[in-house]
Amino acid sequence: MVKEYTEKELIQSRKTDDGTNMGNVAIINLTNKNEYFDFSFFKGETVLDRVLDFAGSLADREKTVVLLKEPMVLDSSIDQIVKESWTEEILFDVFRELAGLYGHIFYFWGDYPLLDKTLAEKMYKNHLKYYAGYTFADGYPRGLSPEILRSSEIEMLYNLSRGSSKPISRDTVFEILQKDINAFDIETEISPVDLRMYRISLSCDTKRNSLQLKRFIECGIEDRDSLLEKIEGCKEALRTLPAYYQIQITDSCPQRCSYCPFAAEAKEPGNGASMDLKEYGSLLDRIARFSDDAYIALSAWGEPSLHENIVGIIEETVKRGSLKLILETSGLGWADDDLQKIAGINAKYGNRVEWIVSLDALDKSVYETLRGKGYDEAWRTAHRLMELFPGKCWVQAVRMKENEVNLEDFFRYWKEKTENIIIQKYDWFCGTREQKKITDLSPLNRDPCWHNKRDMFIRINGDVPLCREDLSGSILLGNVFKDDLEIIWAEGEKTYKDHLKGEYSPMCRKCDEYYTFNF
Repeated sequence: MVKEYTEKELIQSRKTDDGTNMGNVAIINLTNKNEYFDFSFFKGETVLDRVLDFAGSLADREKTVVLLKEPMVLDSSIDQIVKESWTEEILFDVFRELAGLYGHIFYFWGDYPLLDKTLAEKMYKNHLKYYAGYTFADGYPRGLSPEILRSSEIEMLYNLSRGSSKPISRDTVFEILQKDINAFDIETEISPVDLRMYRISLSCDTKRNSLQLKRFIECGIEDRDSLLEKIEGCKEALRTLPAYYQIQITDSCPQRCSYCPFAAEAKEPGNGASMDLKEYGSLLDRIARFSDDAYIALSAWGEPSLHENIVGIIEETVKRGSLKLILETSGLGWADDDLQKIAGINAKYGNRVEWIVSLDALDKSVYETLRGKGYDEAWRTAHRLMELFPGKCWVQAVRMKENEVNLEDFFRYWKEKTENIIIQKYDWFCGTREQKKITDLSPLNRDPCWHNKRDMFIRINGDVPLCREDLSGSILLGNVFKDDLEIIWAEGEKTYKDHLKGEYSPMCRKCDEYYTFNF
């Protein structure tokens, strides 16, 4: 049973051990300040104006501190802490210094213009009432609420962060706390409506999120209550920019997987085509301008290791600082020298390379039934990638009738080695493949397709079909080597609006991938 504290105990909770009253500190993270931060969303009011106003409204606040990478012009009453780089350990070291001066820390990012004062007030009251060490809001999109930490907990959090050179992120506080979560008293403010399914962030840190904010504000959304009230009527605003580009850089594949629709047209290693490196780099420049925080996934149909200059392709991707890269591979065709070069490139450009190794089965005979030859090499590669890219390699099995009995063995084997295991649902590609799925995971109520909302699928010749499921390219949105990305993306808008109305083409009606999503 959770204890509720009396008013006297609540007052005492704000005091130091010697009985002295302690106020609170608002810490605003502005370490990622960029071009979108200066965009004006409100008449005569900047994002920073709103964030500072929110900070000033917080209960028992005595000081506002801004974390920066370079100084900026602020009111003299606001302290600035400037560091050239910010890691997890540095962040909690700053928290530790301030914890000796203040009773509680309100922590939030400075690109959240819709921070809600009423929500923060309720969170703080419960934080005191239940004597919590850490309080956060759940079920809301990021950007509505602060995190609240009791200063007496900071030393323990600092110790958990010691030695970490990992750059700070939006999830840093909770990720550090999770290392010993049972040591903390946690209070959660839960949204009356779970909004996580919308996968939105009320921040102006990227072009996508800034566009989302602008559209929401135009819909009359300015705080928690208006968000809860109006988001159902603003669903057209949810399709912003592509977040995930699947790009076919080669049409060669060393395997002919029994469930893969590309197997029939895939070229043998050495006989296929590769996307030109210069052409690929030019495409990435345009992607980075259009949707600067996107994932690039290689290779859509085809084994990336078989590209004639795969090391160059990878470097071209990650040197564009805003883009992230994921390679989906069979694990075949990788020379260890190349993997070591890629690991060096990855370290040089901020560790933004991730891997998915498609294995499908622990049992060799089941593997060969599904994928053909290559079991030993694929497994060696998976283990090697885990060594070279710690925490950035996933192993994957597609769940289907042929491997269902062996799937638990697969999971248990890899569970001893990594948390990064993907059990992917079987895709019958809108009825063009035999149905082999084990169970129906589709939701009771159908929402618009996630892939139409977030993905762009690009063939080796530049063609962009409606989605990956459109194997024949029956609905072409354009060609990336001939058309503007903005125009191509806009061509998919009609399908999204049709889905909102519950209207589906014959292909979409047969599809059961609409509720799955990528990064």
